[in-house]
Amino acid sequence: MNFNILRSIFLFCGLTLAHSGANTTETNPYHPDMCNLLKDFGAMTEKVKSMETRLKETEICLKEAVTKLKDSENQILELQSKERTKIIFSATAGRGNAHIGPFNTDIIIDYKKVITNFGSAYSPVTGVFTAPLAGVYYFTIFYHGGRSYPHYLRIFKNNELTVFTADHKTESDGADNGGNAVFLQLQQRDQVYVSMAANTYVGGDDHTTFSGFLVTET
Repeated sequence: MNFNILRSIFLFCGLTLAHSGANTTETNPYHPDMCNLLKDFGAMTEKVKSMETRLKETEICLKEAVTKLKDSENQILELQSKERTKIIFSATAGRGNAHIGPFNTDIIIDYKKVITNFGSAYSPVTGVFTAPLAGVYYFTIFYHGGRSYPHYLRIFKNNELTVFTADHKTESDGADNGGNAVFLQLQQRDQVYVSMAANTYVGGDDHTTFSGFLVTET
């Protein structure tokens, strides 16, 4: 209980008792239980203060719980956002039994038959993949071809050669197959495509493919 309240109660009660002792026959015109009322009031005041303290503690706990809940919601939203970010494509040459090339200059192969294109980042018209997001991507190429001409395919990032697959002209093999793969760190709007060297060719069927997907955002 507050010391000042106790002191006031004891002082008042002491004065009341002194007054009663001085004149025991005098009728007290005030409330006869004033001391008890003051004591009860002091006790109630302490209970109210205790309740206020508990309410403040509860309020702090609630604020901490709300903060943690918001953090959890943000983490869930971030995970959902990453889950929704699907960039995957796979396409084949799509020319049936016709082959591609040879040409007297390097060309970008447009893989016409699109199997998968989540995110619409690959264009079958140009044969170019354009990164919609910054991140690490994985790309693969495979080809099938005959022995009449050499084969030489290269994966470019913008104008930079990354990896290639090749085979020489030979009379010993009836057909050739090759491929390669690479992880590339791309910035938004970077372009990746497959270039075929001049005076080479590959089969135009579904053996010849270009695929890729987003591994992780950066």
